[in-house]
Amino acid sequence: MLKQSKVRILFSLCMSVLLAVFFLACSQGSNDTSKTSGFGDARITASVKAKFAKDDLVKARNIDVDTDQGQVSLRGTVTSQVEADRAVQLAQSVDGVRNVRSYLKTEPENTSSTSTGDSLKNEANKTEESLKRTADNAAEKTKDAAITAEVKLKLAKDKNVTASDINVDTNNGEVTLNGTVGSKAEERRAIQLARTVDDVKVVHSNLTVKTTG
Repeated sequence: MLKQSKVRILFSLCMSVLLAVFFLACSQGSNDTSKTSGFGDARITASVKAKFAKDDLVKARNIDVDTDQGQVSLRGTVTSQVEADRAVQLAQSVDGVRNVRSYLKTEPENTSSTSTGDSLKNEANKTEESLKRTADNAAEKTKDAAITAEVKLKLAKDKNVTASDINVDTNNGEVTLNGTVGSKAEERRAIQLARTVDDVKVVHSNLTVKTTG
């Protein structure tokens, strides 16, 4: 009788150990599966986002991607149904994706902001062109002033020209001589001297010859 009791106790202990080992193995397997699934979901999410970022049609910054056991959910806004369909197509092409659920909302792109941007760009271009013209005009005026000064200096140094009776004006490299001279020879000499100055394009003479009475 005592022997049978010991056998029953030993049998009960063995069964308890076996059950404990079984449940422990099941629990460990469940944890491993959960860890593997979590790792796979993260990889899928990253792959989907990468495909969105490389695509010209899909605006990845406006789409959130969530993955749960291979089930991909897309949330956010797109500018058209075509973009939404393209996002779903890209997500489905990723390895490990079982299904794709789209909760994307279609919101047409705000054209007013684009128009405003174009307007600002045009204004900037106009301003740049205006500044360039102003700079060119200032440079031209500086050059004209230098030409005028050089012509006056040459006239003043020449013994055959009375420089005090001649006015010199320069506009865009064109020199105009106004005033009086004692003779045609003096006029020709003044024109000749003006032409020798650098950057002079042409010389106009409004000089008049003094008459003696």
